[in-house]
Amino acid sequence: MNNHINSISKLINSKENQAEIKFILKDFIIQNISNLDCKVHPLGFYVFNLGKTEDGVIIRLHIWDRTLQKQNSELEIHNHIFNMTSLILVGSLINENYEIKEVDRGRGFLYEVNYVENNSVLKKVKNNIFLKLTDSKKILTNEFYSLNESIFHNTFTEENYVATILRTEISKNKSPLLYSKIDFNELNLEFERETIDNKKKENLLNHLINII
Repeated sequence: MNNHINSISKLINSKENQAEIKFILKDFIIQNISNLDCKVHPLGFYVFNLGKTEDGVIIRLHIWDRTLQKQNSELEIHNHIFNMTSLILVGSLINENYEIKEVDRGRGFLYEVNYVENNSVLKKVKNNIFLKLTDSKKILTNEFYSLNESIFHNTFTEENYVATILRTEISKNKSPLLYSKIDFNELNLEFERETIDNKKKENLLNHLINII
C-alpha cells in the first residue's frame, strides 16, 4: 500500500504524469478495495482516505454525485487544516476563492468545525464578517489545482459525476472555519459523516476504475 501512496503523492506534488497517477490509483483500488473506508462529506461528496505517506502526507479520493444532498447549503465557504493539491480524474469542478475580514457592520459569521467521532460539530466564533469573491475558475479533467490552508473557498460541480484525488499536508491550523451569512445563534450544529456500506463503496470504486 505505501509504495502506491508514496508514488501518487510524489506525482501529484510535481503536477505531472496524470496517466501514471490514474494507472497507480486503479491498481491500488483493485488490491485494496475491501479495506477502504468511505464516508459522506457534509458538502455533498464521498470521501475515501486512501493512506498516508512516510512523511505524513494524506492521499484522499473524492467522488462527487449531484444526487447526494448537502447537509446545509448555507455552510459551503470554508478553509482547511491542510494545504492541498488535487487532480481532476473525471468531470470538472468550479472553485471560488474568497477574502474575509472583520468589519463594524459585517453581514456574516464564522463557525469553527470540530470532529467528534463521525460528526462535524460547529461553533460560532466570530460576528461581523465581510466576504469578497476574489477568484473563480473551472478546473477540467486531467487538470491540477492547489489551495493553501488559509484560503476560504467553495468548490462545486455542475456535472452529475466528478472524481478527484487529493494530496493533503496538515498545516498549523487546529480547526477549519466555515463562513455563513446565517446567524445560527449560539447553538452548536452537528452534521453526521455517514459511513457507506461495503456494497455501495465497492460499486463507487468499480465504476471509477472502469472510466478513468
